[in-house]
Amino acid sequence: EISACLVGSEMCIRDRTNFEALKQGGSGVETGIRFLDDQREFALSRIMHVPATKGETRIENMALTAIQSSIEALAANPQGKWLLILSTTKGEVSGWKKGEDEQISLHRLENKLRQHLPFQADGRVVCMACISGLLAVIHGADQIRAGLYDHVLIVGVDELSRFTIEGFESFFALSKTKCKPYDLSLIH
Repeated sequence: EISACLVGSEMCIRDRTNFEALKQGGSGVETGIRFLDDQREFALSRIMHVPATKGETRIENMALTAIQSSIEALAANPQGKWLLILSTTKGEVSGWKKGEDEQISLHRLENKLRQHLPFQADGRVVCMACISGLLAVIHGADQIRAGLYDHVLIVGVDELSRFTIEGFESFFALSKTKCKPYDLSLIH
């Protein structure tokens, strides 16, 4: 079973319902979104505001919110050997400017997430820029196939920041219109 949730997204659905909705043109992406003080408009998924709370950074709160529904579903069947993979392109880049190196450590976040699980799990961090999510899925599948783990929970989280926007813009990976990644008419 595939379970995916984008924090605050309208497309936060379990199993194949999300994929079926995408095939029918459904999307959590909206057009005309402006970011920070930028006057450019982008097509982005609107994510609810998740502030930092005492003792936790903003990205920690996003990750904990994202896995909450999975934790509830998985708590019913915790048997077997588990692996938690934290996947991120850069982590909490805003913390770099503030000099919060220890607070924004990805391994610290991965450890904190494991502490919230209702079962024992090993942990890994996959941070390989844009390919992080796909690489985490491949790595998790390989670990199961090799018999090293029975279950893998992958948590993907990133902070939208000026750094992220400029990075994707430099790859021409942002648009004013919604993308259609599985649209056969776009293949030449």
